[in-house]
Amino acid sequence: MTRSIPFPRFRTKSELDSLETFLIKRVERTVENGLLFLIVLKLLARKPMSASEIRRAVSKRGFSQPYHTTLHNQLAVLETMKLIEKEKVGKGHSKPLHITEKGLTVLTRGEKHLKNLVARLTNL
Repeated sequence: MTRSIPFPRFRTKSELDSLETFLIKRVERTVENGLLFLIVLKLLARKPMSASEIRRAVSKRGFSQPYHTTLHNQLAVLETMKLIEKEKVGKGHSKPLHITEKGLTVLTRGEKHLKNLVARLTNL
């Protein structure tokens, strides 16, 4: 037996507008989180940065500032995949990260793929 989820009833236009705003922001955040690995690689292709510098740079460029855990999880995945590395210099918690050759290759392919996706979406 499948269970259907009842559609909420809205009493006022304000409630409906509030839900619409919430859903739009949710979609925007989901897309940005999906692109976070490309954003990080693009930033590190310009210059080495620490995690906190990356977080600020993402926000400064008009994207939603990623949560600490989201960014650190993403950085761990990128490091495991050998797309980024911690620099040998630097002490303490904020060791600068830099992009690897493999990371540059993935960034280039990712940018091309993203451009193709946007073109397909535009031409639907």
